[in-house]
Amino acid sequence: MTKPTVMWFGDGHYRRVIFGLSPYITDYEEQVLLACIVQGWCAKCLAMRQELDTDALYRSHKHAEALIKEFDLKTLRDVYGIVGDTIPFTSSFPCANIYQLIAPDILHQIIKGTFKDHLVEWVESYLKTMHGTTKANVTLDDIDQRITAIAPFAGLRCFPGGRHFKQWTGNNSKALMKVYLPAIEGHVPTEIVRTFCALLEFTYLVHCNVLTEETLVAVQDTIDCFHKYQEIFRQSGTIQTFSLPCQHAMKHYPDLICLFGVPNGLCTPITESKHINAVKDPYRQTNRNKPLGQMLIINQRLDKLAASRRDFNKRGMLEGNCLMATMQLLSTQDGRENGSTSQVLGSSPHNEDNGEAVDCPTSIEVHVELTCTTHMYLINLSSAVAHKINLLHSEMKWARTMTDLAIELGLSHLPTILEEFLLQQANTEDYHDLCDIPLSECPIYGNKITVVNSAAALFYAPSDISEQATPV
Repeated sequence: MTKPTVMWFGDGHYRRVIFGLSPYITDYEEQVLLACIVQGWCAKCLAMRQELDTDALYRSHKHAEALIKEFDLKTLRDVYGIVGDTIPFTSSFPCANIYQLIAPDILHQIIKGTFKDHLVEWVESYLKTMHGTTKANVTLDDIDQRITAIAPFAGLRCFPGGRHFKQWTGNNSKALMKVYLPAIEGHVPTEIVRTFCALLEFTYLVHCNVLTEETLVAVQDTIDCFHKYQEIFRQSGTIQTFSLPCQHAMKHYPDLICLFGVPNGLCTPITESKHINAVKDPYRQTNRNKPLGQMLIINQRLDKLAASRRDFNKRGMLEGNCLMATMQLLSTQDGRENGSTSQVLGSSPHNEDNGEAVDCPTSIEVHVELTCTTHMYLINLSSAVAHKINLLHSEMKWARTMTDLAIELGLSHLPTILEEFLLQQANTEDYHDLCDIPLSECPIYGNKITVVNSAAALFYAPSDISEQATPV
């Protein structure tokens, strides 16, 4: 992190590069662990735990090391909020400061923290404090009815159960932010409504793709308005203090935007989504008995399958499907094999002459089953029942000859197609182009036909034997 390294870039030029650590985005619990501080203190500044709203200097490794040398562990914990017997992992890096690298987390600090955990809960506590439990429940039910009655619109979510969720997720909190403000209008004082307005304005500003100096001034104004109007909660006795780490993090957003750029909605779900594929899904596939080893094996196999898929895709082996490949193969063959109820299409994936694998699809077994209809079993019925079924068939106009079927389906060339098909079946070894054979030489079918309403075709494509497969 001090000496440059010469590297070759994609544009063909060589440049000297100094490696460093990027901003670290995480929730507050992990910030406490990374910064080696006490729960309830700020991981970025030296503001006192009971006075987080006040301005304070930023933390640094040199200042923390000096305090650790001068004071005992109890003084460090109670006065400075430092865990003296542990040090941050960035203390050994020459150009890294974990206190400065901690980036804003919009989801946990603003949406789920300040909005859901604080303001929404404070509104309920405020109503119970000012109006009593009975009247407060009536007001809260009316708020839930307003949330439920939100008209369906693009970008808005309907809440059939109001604001009550079995599990609060980030998407639930974001959707509730859009409809909660009009739901509480008229039930709470104007100061509370303005508090929500300031928080929503702050959230939308920090989500912008581009932030100018004027926007940063507007962000700071919304923070000041938020702290000004939320005093009604403390004046009413709803809460006792605003020294909350999530709300205090809002004060650092203007400086963090100048350091790291626009957050643009960046939050931990982007990285937590990888946790689902790497941990949650593999754990569900284990038997819960010592799952760590099983999860590691599952992840290794998934990585190998992904690598194989990339290799197969690069070789062009995943273009199309087995059916398309089989049809292309059949178009180059001179003869076709037939079966009464099943056919085997394609060829073996290995050459019988030299034992080497050839580039052709595996064999596909096709089995066709016709559905059983009532008119196919007239021979087993009594004469009276058979007569009724014949009348039913005549009413439904089921064709009995190929000519009648062609008229019923509106396909005048259907008899010709059948004659050409019969000619192909009769001369499979001596195959000729149908255009070269006159229709007078084609066999004529004049017997009765049976119409089947549907048919089910089952395809089975077995994989290559694992011992014969070439490892990748």
